[in-house]
Amino acid sequence: MKSRQIELISFGRFEKSFLEQIVPVIKTEFNTAVEIRVGSADLTPHFDPSRRQYNANQLIKLTGNIASPEFGKTIGLFEVDLFIPILTFIFGQAEFNGRFGIVSTYRLRNEQYGLAADEKLLCDRLKKVVLHELGHSFGLI
Repeated sequence: MKSRQIELISFGRFEKSFLEQIVPVIKTEFNTAVEIRVGSADLTPHFDPSRRQYNANQLIKLTGNIASPEFGKTIGLFEVDLFIPILTFIFGQAEFNGRFGIVSTYRLRNEQYGLAADEKLLCDRLKKVVLHELGHSFGLI
């Protein structure tokens, strides 16, 4: 029964081995199976040229439209700079007590801050943000 399982949809150019590193943490924390699949979508309509960022609220809707209905929770994984109207930027966002959320690696990368790339640190950060957003989807404030 997949209704309790978690689906991760990659909308970026993530290496499969990179994404597979976050699966065990999610499985352990939520005691459920996790599946990864690749999503494809034109993100252009969700780009706000005045902010030079992507609207997170719209990307959650996009994720929901692409999500497999048999999964209980779905997180879309992106590599773009996210915003919501009331904040300058965000790392991720999820529907409170809902099914869908998103996370972006854009501001999790050391290179964004003039530092040397660090894939292990990026992976650790991604794990934490995905767990955080899944927590909101399960009703944690």
